Amino acid sequence: MEVLLNVRVDQEKRAAKLALMTLKENLEKVLGFALDLEIDWDFTNHSEFTMKSLEDQSKIIRAIYQTHFPRVLISNDGSVTRV
Repeated sequence: MEVLLNVRVDQEKRAAKLALMTLKENLEKVLGFALDLEIDWDFTNHSEFTMKSLEDQSKIIRAIYQTHFPRVLISNDGSVTRV
């Protein structure tokens, strides 16, 4: 049933979207202007992604917002601030 509904992936996508909103808000505070950031979810329809287990699919999406988003850095005047 879970495979048909693909609930895990949808839950991870929602979590990623929430993390992206938070990142955008934090970046706007630091930069003083908004950036239009989005995730292109087309990769989730690719056969190499869909043939992975739901657990692996979830891990990949989770890595986007738990590993990659926090690595966004802002540098000005030689200082680096983690957002």
